[in-house]
Amino acid sequence: MSQTYICTDSVCRGRYLGGLGEVIDHLQDLGEVIEHLRGIHGHRFIQRPSSLGMFDTHGNCWYCFKCSGKLDKDHRSFKSDKAMWDHQNARHDFLLNHPKQDL
Repeated sequence: MSQTYICTDSVCRGRYLGGLGEVIDHLQDLGEVIEHLRGIHGHRFIQRPSSLGMFDTHGNCWYCFKCSGKLDKDHRSFKSDKAMWDHQNARHDFLLNHPKQDL
């Protein structure tokens, strides 16, 4: 069963536009949720290699520039949407407007 996420922020609720200009109230997976936070809510410390679902040469699909990584890197890298989502909720909860699971 797939899960649907709904952004509860009153500013963007019903205003998130899809590729064809249609209004999307429901985000279909964690990648879309993270991209929504990055693009719509302006959390620019969340970055990705090029486009949603693409990986860098090390197999990473997300970066957090609020945290330092191994060997004093200026970011932490994540290999899955779930890993990035878990990190954001554990470390940066105060910065996120939580999408709500629609069960």
